[in-house]
Amino acid sequence: MKKIYGDFNKQDWLQNSHLNESEVPETIILHGEDGNVTENIGEWESAFESIVSRPRWNMIVGKRRNKLIGFANVIWAPMTALIVHKFAMMGTKHFIQIGYCGSLSAHLNYGEILLVKSAKSEDGVSTQYFPNELEFFPGNNLFNKAEMLLKEKKYLYKTGSIVTTSAMFLETQNVVKNWQSNNYIGVDGETATTFAVAQKFGAEAISILTCSDHVALGDTLFNSDDDRSNLEEEAFGKIQNLALALSVL
Repeated sequence: MKKIYGDFNKQDWLQNSHLNESEVPETIILHGEDGNVTENIGEWESAFESIVSRPRWNMIVGKRRNKLIGFANVIWAPMTALIVHKFAMMGTKHFIQIGYCGSLSAHLNYGEILLVKSAKSEDGVSTQYFPNELEFFPGNNLFNKAEMLLKEKKYLYKTGSIVTTSAMFLETQNVVKNWQSNNYIGVDGETATTFAVAQKFGAEAISILTCSDHVALGDTLFNSDDDRSNLEEEAFGKIQNLALALSVL
């Protein structure tokens, strides 16, 4: 009987991805953003000493300090799972989710960094990997290293739990109040997926985010101003530096 996707093993994924085991990156940085993928990838190319391969339309693999590191632009849970599932099965050990979240708390403001302690699944994908679980967690080792780097660099940051959703345009004031009542500090579109799929295949994951909109205050992506944009850009630059530093530890 022929195999279909859920039956594939490591060798099947390597063969179908046209990769040798030596070409699989040890770490992949996942940038969650609904933007210009080509532009985002172009901005990251300079972080690598050389580009080794382009295994997907939204992904590059390069060398940095003699380590093979991947970068992928993802958006929402299904696209995130496509990357994490395949590469975790092929041997990638670390996934660093970076990106943005909507703040649900007065304690998470523009310009600050959020190191995610846990993510509740409302994404529609995570619970297909773990049907009896709703909350997913980062790897302790990566989390501790990230916190160490944040303190070393003296970056302002918070830790907290978030919700991952795939239906941003269904967020209402009542939905936000429900999340707040359960002490979630933010909402994003990828983290629970990254945590769950990495866990399924024995890999470690972490999520480092910054505030792009403050839904608790009624701020949306559509009423941003220069001050917000500058704070977001500055915080994301720090997150990029953290992700690169973590990838070569």
